[in-house]
Amino acid sequence: MTKERLEQFRHIEAELRHIRADIKYYRELASKHIAEETTSVLGSRHEIPYDVVSIPITGASAPAKAAREKNLELLRKKEDELQQELLNLENWLSSIDDPLISDIFRLRYRNNMKWEDIGEEVGYHRTRVSQIHDAYLRLTN
Repeated sequence: MTKERLEQFRHIEAELRHIRADIKYYRELASKHIAEETTSVLGSRHEIPYDVVSIPITGASAPAKAAREKNLELLRKKEDELQQELLNLENWLSSIDDPLISDIFRLRYRNNMKWEDIGEEVGYHRTRVSQIHDAYLRLTN
């Protein structure tokens, strides 16, 4: 695991939130039938005189519906990819056996804390916390 990949943790979570909001938006849009088409057909009256009349018909636009479905499909695929990446990162964090090191990594990457704040939390100076972090990354790579 690299430092750069771990730093993506919060960005992946944020992107996942945005994608889920987009998915919700497209679902709501689909339920509202926003993109409608109106056309008309010819028919006749039920009573005499049986005159020819134009009957308006309104419905969901097929191209707009197809575009929404395509967007939803792409968003769901991206959501799955990001979910898998988060799971991989979580699994790596869970694999750290040392409680201090695990705590340092979780506070840094899950809670987005600064070295100084992490040091206060675990009872070490910020430089020592950073050294422990860097040494573990070197050891595992």
